[in-house]
Amino acid sequence: PNEKSYSTTTDKANVEYELNDESNLMFPQARSVYSQYKEAKKLSAFQQRDNLIRLFRQMSQKPKVANSIDEVVNEMISPFDDGRIVKCDFDDNTEMGDATKKAISESFDKCISLLNFRDTADEIVRDWYIDGLLPLECVYDNQNTKEGIKDIVKMSPIYLRDIKDPHNQKTYFKYETYSTNHYNNVIIKDKETYKEEQVLYVGSGLWDVDKIYEISYLQPAMKAINDLSH
Repeated sequence: PNEKSYSTTTDKANVEYELNDESNLMFPQARSVYSQYKEAKKLSAFQQRDNLIRLFRQMSQKPKVANSIDEVVNEMISPFDDGRIVKCDFDDNTEMGDATKKAISESFDKCISLLNFRDTADEIVRDWYIDGLLPLECVYDNQNTKEGIKDIVKMSPIYLRDIKDPHNQKTYFKYETYSTNHYNNVIIKDKETYKEEQVLYVGSGLWDVDKIYEISYLQPAMKAINDLSH
């Protein structure tokens, strides 16, 4: 479509692109089974990730684990002399001009202000540390996108999937809630599509064994936490 919205919406007219598999036309019978296998395998991996996030959240509520997380988060959040928790700094060897540095610093400060990071840093860092993922939605004004980001909203990583279009290698995000029936079949309920620039996706950097999704820093501590439970 000629006109594209940057705000959260389910309207298909506002989605920049959709996946289009040409094999659906060339080999309709073969594609049907194979595509279902691929989607089932992918969805199964994301279901595992969602279940792990729920497990990590349960683990974090145990008293000894909660105290340990408090220590980690407090060490991560250490204010500077001017009272700021985080600031934009540049390498001395960078070749950026002063005007570019100023523009980047102003944009950085704007995002920190929209996040209200000074008051919510503890909550944001804690959620990122426990879940292993921190997705943030950038909200734009559909009527005037040139004004940039108007608000930043924290999202839940559960049900959020990042998908890469194999044709143009672009990434977009899909928010899908699902359930399983008594035949253990996956049923997709609600769908929400976000363009790549709408979502800031911060991962832990730790991956599962198949390198499909990122996991929490609590994963290596799972055995110790189980021992505490006993």
